[in-house]
Amino acid sequence: MVMKYVQLGDFTTQAGAVIPQVRIAYEMWGQQRGNNVILVEHALTGDADACSWWPGLIGPGLVIDTDRYCVICTNVLGGCSGSTGPGTPAPDGRAWGSRFPALCIRDMVAAERQLLALLGIDELLQRVQREPAGVSPWSDYADDRLPQDDTQHTPPS
Repeated sequence: MVMKYVQLGDFTTQAGAVIPQVRIAYEMWGQQRGNNVILVEHALTGDADACSWWPGLIGPGLVIDTDRYCVICTNVLGGCSGSTGPGTPAPDGRAWGSRFPALCIRDMVAAERQLLALLGIDELLQRVQREPAGVSPWSDYADDRLPQDDTQHTPPS
């Protein structure tokens, strides 16, 4: 699959720092039809290529069947695999490096929610995460995209 990118524009962190021209990298499998979207979360140091780190789980005819569902996995804001982070250019043209603003999980969730909105996704069928319960706080932030906390947790590999 080919990495795709969405430009969020300027992003203000929970601490009030403004990161200009944020982009979020993501991969998507299957076709979006109504609320058939499954959001796959990864380890904070991972990348959006969920098919490579969960082989045999995501794809046509597999457990998360991309013939039935649209599956999206993002690279987190501040990550190292395509989304805006310390390795990307700052406004002065040099890599942000240690100047990159500190982020909290809420910032990462907010950026991911903005990406979904820009893709026209108002509702998720399900959210699946690789982290133990409680690490990714989607349900802690008044998540109205899921009817309830319908997250499925899997053990890290």
